[in-house]
Amino acid sequence: MIVLRIEYNGLGIDEDKLPNIFTMFFRGTDTMKNDTGLGLYIVKLALKKINAEIQVESEKGKGSTFTVLIPI
Repeated sequence: MIVLRIEYNGLGIDEDKLPNIFTMFFRGTDTMKNDTGLGLYIVKLALKKINAEIQVESEKGKGSTFTVLIPI
C-alpha cells in the first residue's frame, strides 16, 4: 500500500464540519467567494475508482492532515 500524507498548517476544520467535507457542494466557510465545494468531493470520488481511500484529522487553529491510502 502506498501511504501519502499531506499536512496543511492552515486554520483547521471545525469538528462538526468534518463529516461533511467530502460531500458535493459542501463549503466549510463563506470566506472564499469562488469556492464551489467540489474539490474534496472529486478527490474522494477519484480515489474510490482505484479502490483507494482518504482520511482526515484536523484540529481547529492548528491545521489538518489528509492521509491517502492507495493499494498496490
